[in-house]
Amino acid sequence: MAKKKSNNNNNNNNNNNNNNNNNNNNNNNNNNKIIKEEIIDSDEEGWEEVPTKEQRNKEMNEKREQRKLEKEKKRQQEIAEHNEKQKKIAELFSDSTKAFNIKNRPAGYNPWDILDEDEDDVTHNQEHQKRNGTKQTSENPNNGFHYPGSDRLSNSNDKLKKKKKQIQQSQPQSPSDAKQSLLNAIKAFNFEKYYDLLKNIEKKFPNVIDVQIKCVAECLEEHFGSVPSDQSPFYQRIDYLSKFDDKFRKETIKFFSDRPMSNILPTVVFLANNIISILRKDKDAIPSSGVGLEILLQLIFRYFPDSLLKNLQYFKSLSLQTLKPNVVSLYLWFFSQPIQNNLHSVTASIWLQTVFPILYKAKVSNHSNLELFEKFTIQLLELKRVQKNGIEIDDIVLSNSLDEFISALILQTVQPIGMKYSDILFDLKKLFSKNKIPSSYFYVLLNYSAMPDEALRERFLNKVIECLNIDNNCFDYLKSRYVEFIAQTNNLLLYVLLQWKSSEKKDGGIKQQHQQPTLSKQSVYDLALFCREENNNLLLKRQLQIQQQQQQQQLLQQQGKQSKKPQKSIFEVDDVNLCNITCDSVIQTLKPSHLLRNLTYLVMVPLVIVGSYYSRQMFCDGNINLNQYLPKENVDLLQKYFC
Repeated sequence: MAKKKSNNNNNNNNNNNNNNNNNNNNNNNNNNKIIKEEIIDSDEEGWEEVPTKEQRNKEMNEKREQRKLEKEKKRQQEIAEHNEKQKKIAELFSDSTKAFNIKNRPAGYNPWDILDEDEDDVTHNQEHQKRNGTKQTSENPNNGFHYPGSDRLSNSNDKLKKKKKQIQQSQPQSPSDAKQSLLNAIKAFNFEKYYDLLKNIEKKFPNVIDVQIKCVAECLEEHFGSVPSDQSPFYQRIDYLSKFDDKFRKETIKFFSDRPMSNILPTVVFLANNIISILRKDKDAIPSSGVGLEILLQLIFRYFPDSLLKNLQYFKSLSLQTLKPNVVSLYLWFFSQPIQNNLHSVTASIWLQTVFPILYKAKVSNHSNLELFEKFTIQLLELKRVQKNGIEIDDIVLSNSLDEFISALILQTVQPIGMKYSDILFDLKKLFSKNKIPSSYFYVLLNYSAMPDEALRERFLNKVIECLNIDNNCFDYLKSRYVEFIAQTNNLLLYVLLQWKSSEKKDGGIKQQHQQPTLSKQSVYDLALFCREENNNLLLKRQLQIQQQQQQQQLLQQQGKQSKKPQKSIFEVDDVNLCNITCDSVIQTLKPSHLLRNLTYLVMVPLVIVGSYYSRQMFCDGNINLNQYLPKENVDLLQKYFC
């Protein structure tokens, strides 16, 4: 025991000595650090501390850990968002009919894209596949045995199968087969379930009108998607709605009439894009014929024409002349639907804004597309209702189209086929069957009646004269904005005056009159008086303005201030002076002579005398009873004096 105690004591002493040595070393190190810091502080230029390798490694490790944490947080957020989207999709389509229940559909395929996948999700899936190193494995159909040339044979067989499918799909079916298949599909269609869907769809998806319409489209396409689409031109296509009964049309119209048009418009564009993707055979297209969607869009465009008019900017952006003929034919078929509902003015407005600019502006390289546009134009303009009752087009649409065409005409960029169908813009009888010409249309014609080109100027002046003859309100339009059209009014008066002077030409004692439209002398005389009076007032106002400006400039110069620039006048003084000269010549030639005044007096005086004599005789004979209108005292006085 004594030895053990002694050994323990020795060990303790050794440990104490070691601790003392360590403390001394630490103190020395601290002293060295303090000395180094004092040296660095005492140096005038200063020293920079260089981090050691250990410090650098620590910093790099810390940065790597932070990056890992940030990546993990992003992944967790992306996974949570993906799960939420999947839940929403499951809730939306849990009770509704399955969208296009067609065989051989890839898993997770959603043709309607209710919740579009973000780009971040796509990139995340691609990165995940790269990390896992997924490789495509091909199964060997030869039970594991491989012999040379087997791959070539399998590939050649696959190519033959694809060619057969393409040939079968490319072979167009006859219209009779398409009609028969449509009739068979209509017989097999469950109309009661369809009507229940229209009534109860709002309960399943309240306040989500886009989804409601898409579900109706899914129901129709799921059944009629197996019917082959009619690929004939638009004027020979099958009228789908004529094959259905009245109840189908009424119930569907009622469904859409209860929905606001602002929600129908984007859904219509969505459905049309799906049909076009089917026609173009895109990879992402719905694997069906699109007949169900065509039936629904035909009904919407026929009975709700605002869906076409309010989507015109979309149709203009498509550049129809660059599309394939089958796609162009489909759009023209859509545009012609309002005609079937006696709304030919809607189709005319669409033609004027979409098809007609293509005819006179663009050079259509595809001959089949040009034939389709021309056929659509002829079919519209040769309608019996258009020939009898004319076309009623919106005033702003008509005036803007006329302005664009005339500007292209001045620049000489109008195509010959466009000139062929441009007469409708100047046919006043067809455009204004009620003889009421809008002011916007009249102002466009009047504005271009002061052109340097003589042929075009005379053409537009003749149309202005026709407008003035048809509607007397055009005189009021001209007078209300006379200051803006002084030069044009001068041309109008001068043209009419020259017309009268050259209207009657003597050739062997026979008078030949030109068939150009002209105005009555009284209306032109009144217009000339009005213009001269307005011109004198304008000149007086202009002189007063000049005097006021001169006085203001003198005051500013006296005060030492800079003079302001004179304001530009609305009209040109030279135009006013020329118009005054024309007005004077018109007034002198059309002023009623003294002989005519004397003739009026000579004719009117005998008529007044004869009329007074017969009225006196009838009054005295008692044929005229004035007791109903005058008191007896006045009647007695008249009898005393006249009888």
